Amino acid sequence: MSTRENIPRENPDSLSAAGIAPHLWAGVDPALVEVFPCLGSTNDLAKEKALAGAPAGTVIIADEQTKGRGRKNRTFFSPPAAGVYLSVILRPRLRGENAIWLTTAAAAATAQAIESLADCRVEIKWVNDLYLAGKKIAGISTEAVADWESGGIGFGMGFVVIGVGVNVKSGKDGFPAELADKAGAIGDLVAAPVSRDRLAAAMINRLLALTRELEADPAGRGASLIAEARQRSCVLGRRILIEGDDRLTAGTAMDLDELGFLVVEDEAGERRVLRSAEVSLRLR
Repeated sequence: MSTRENIPRENPDSLSAAGIAPHLWAGVDPALVEVFPCLGSTNDLAKEKALAGAPAGTVIIADEQTKGRGRKNRTFFSPPAAGVYLSVILRPRLRGENAIWLTTAAAAATAQAIESLADCRVEIKWVNDLYLAGKKIAGISTEAVADWESGGIGFGMGFVVIGVGVNVKSGKDGFPAELADKAGAIGDLVAAPVSRDRLAAAMINRLLALTRELEADPAGRGASLIAEARQRSCVLGRRILIEGDDRLTAGTAMDLDELGFLVVEDEAGERRVLRSAEVSLRLR
């Protein structure tokens, strides 16, 4: 597997199943990759297909989303001809408590994919946002349906849909005013254009590869993913504001635990573990 993919000379704005297929790794079935000009939400269609029995590795991609959303149902700006918006159906044999590793795997896979096509360094803002040069360029949404009788995810009709939206360009009219200070696009932050076809393929390749590795060695691969998330983190060691935790509104991000949850130290020096809160950076 190549660790660096050449940027094509063909139209970098292309996004099609035919354009993606030549760049998929062996073992990734191009027949399972569907590209649509416009969808409400790739996650919604992926969930419908998963419930109807679609196999693991099915990928839904849209050139535009009219109802794109991120974590906690927040709107994800998804204009046409500007990004890669995709959802992947997984049926991983992982126990429920390890499901957070899938979000970490998606973040790592997307960061690696972007770096394989552009000379840049991508960071992770816990738990599901990717940043480049201080701007949010991507978001991840993970939705799971678990088969609790078997004690895990991925058995029977259990499945996970991972949705990833990446801003490749800022769009014809730029970002909305409420996003302009926070959001960024790869094309505005790196020197060379990035092919959307190749980026989509690289994201799919790496996410499916990391998922297979997690299934084969959950403890070992999970630990290495957490180590990569620590190394890429843009919050560790920094003061943060916290939303969604009744006990804590601010603190210092200290570490990620073995499952990827955020360890925060409060003003009194007590350490607590955040499992589902939202964090934002604040000045020291």
